[in-house]
Amino acid sequence: MNFAWAVIVASHFVVTVEDRVPTLNTDSVCKAKSIQADAERCVQDEQRARDTLTKEWAQFTGAERTRCLSTATTSGISSYVELLTCLEIARDVRNLPRKN
Repeated sequence: MNFAWAVIVASHFVVTVEDRVPTLNTDSVCKAKSIQADAERCVQDEQRARDTLTKEWAQFTGAERTRCLSTATTSGISSYVELLTCLEIARDVRNLPRKN
């Protein structure tokens, strides 16, 4: 029964990843800043990255979204900046001209 429940929850997560920008808790990444101004700038950077992701989400493939979300939430620390950076790199690599 637990396995079936895990599959249902996991499949819902994948749909969420592919449909819209996930909600991340960026508190831990910004609270790690020792200077208040750095922490405030971190919060602003995270919000700007989330805003950009909201606008550009559709241009990334499901595989890119899944892989980059995993990367951006490693070690229990979540970051929209890291997610956006990963997705932009993946998109740029995908759009490189292919050599024959």
